[in-house]
Amino acid sequence: MGTLWVSLAFAGTRLSFKHNAFYYRHRDGRWERMGTDVRAAKERAAIYNSPTDNYGTTAYWLEQFLVDCQQRVANMVEAGQDAMRRCLARYEEHKRLVLDGPGMQHVRQALDIHEEILRNSTPKQMMDAMDTMRRIIFKQLEQSGKQSLLLTA
Repeated sequence: MGTLWVSLAFAGTRLSFKHNAFYYRHRDGRWERMGTDVRAAKERAAIYNSPTDNYGTTAYWLEQFLVDCQQRVANMVEAGQDAMRRCLARYEEHKRLVLDGPGMQHVRQALDIHEEILRNSTPKQMMDAMDTMRRIIFKQLEQSGKQSLLLTA
């Protein structure tokens, strides 16, 4: 008995559903498992079905590399911020500012990233970033009902 492939509302995506997962049918006949999440499968299929046909080219892989680098940097900065939050929580409880072992490493990495950004950014980029952060902070303060804490720059 053959395997049943179901092609639901995936017109133009070259996706099929089999064994509780989505599969992409490449133009050369290969099948690749895209996972169980329909949204993620459609996104990955859209990359393969790129209208510019740049999949597999240097431009495609460079873009994928940059996206991966941005995510890794964001994760490292977030880990440093989490370490600082733990440090402040420890201060609230014990009245001592102390970083834990992993926290020291995470803060060091976040500071290295910060230094690299400062070194490679133009003054205009830094001013734009400062304006963006100021708007975000003011918006958060307004939403939390702490308008009295707003300071004008």
